[in-house]
Amino acid sequence: MHLDGIRSGGGDHIVRSVSLRAALVVLLVAAVAGCGLTLGGGPALIAPPDAAEITCAPAVPLVFTWLAVPNATGYVLEVVTTGTPPLPVVSQTVTATTASWTYTLPHCGASYRWRVGATFTSSPTAWSAYWTFTILPVPPP
Repeated sequence: MHLDGIRSGGGDHIVRSVSLRAALVVLLVAAVAGCGLTLGGGPALIAPPDAAEITCAPAVPLVFTWLAVPNATGYVLEVVTTGTPPLPVVSQTVTATTASWTYTLPHCGASYRWRVGATFTSSPTAWSAYWTFTILPVPPP
């Protein structure tokens, strides 16, 4: 049998099931990405990217962005330190018409985790996964 450019012999069932499973995963990911949600149910984060290393510059704001979620009434942005225990840095409510928020972090040479929750009128907040970023220390002169 010939399937999507792959010739198979006696393993027809394996090729079909893998191809069908792969097609379903692609469709699911495309559908989820199109609506602004992650597979976990929260907003899809955009920036700063996960594991980003950001050059420290005094008073330079950092823009947090995510995909808007249909029917969300608002968002909550949380930024915490990566230490144990994590210390809250920001917990900011953002209107539903905005999928970003700008904040100047107080410390260089520190690592942070951030996530966004989409709020709804009739259901609990749907949170994204945490992403991390580091504000690099100021280099010596």
